[in-house]
Amino acid sequence: MTGADLLPASVLKRKAVVYVRQSTQSQVMINLESQRRQYDLVEVARQHGFMHVEVIDDDMGRSASGTVARPGFDRLVGWLCTGKVGAVLCFDASRLARNGRDWHHLLELCGLVDARVIDQDGVYNPSDPNDRLLLGMKGWTAKRVSSVRRVRNIHAYLSAEKGGDWLTMSDAAKALGVTNHTIRRLIKANILPAMQVVPGAPFQIRASDLATDAVKAAIARKSSPCRASDENTLPMFADT
Repeated sequence: MTGADLLPASVLKRKAVVYVRQSTQSQVMINLESQRRQYDLVEVARQHGFMHVEVIDDDMGRSASGTVARPGFDRLVGWLCTGKVGAVLCFDASRLARNGRDWHHLLELCGLVDARVIDQDGVYNPSDPNDRLLLGMKGWTAKRVSSVRRVRNIHAYLSAEKGGDWLTMSDAAKALGVTNHTIRRLIKANILPAMQVVPGAPFQIRASDLATDAVKAAIARKSSPCRASDENTLPMFADT
């Protein structure tokens, strides 16, 4: 589909709604980067051609599992029912709801009023069978992951929840001024402690572990030249 097919004029003349949510109060206080990226969706909506954009952030600090009231989500559903919403924007479509009842209810309403769902991956038309299937898979995957983590007591990524206490591999490499390959080598050599949520998952590194003597020594060895400089050594190419 072309851009005009995905977002026709009849959709763009209605308002776009940016839905902002974080699940816990600790995320609201600590994970400020996630907030910024979600509020940046206002500009994304304008880039798509929407002139009227509104933000719903009443559900900050509220879970979407269906066990707590979400006044912001209820307001979104009410606006959809009036037919005044052309698109719902969120950082990840599955964040709109973490339970099947709310998720499918929202998709049904969007399909009925010909509203779009927009996230960082693209624009979806819930009335289109292929887009509806993809959105359904996103919702099912998010619910499945949440269920497995709860049953197996798998914690969320600490690097995403803590304010600098835990780092990703890229964050650690940037802090030390080295490459990701060097960080992986230090982890493999048991010089730099790291943990994984499950085998094969991204490494999470405690920021304080970057300052250990073992890590500093390994970085120093890596950055030192293979041969000491000698003033008597002749250059390979003479100066011209």
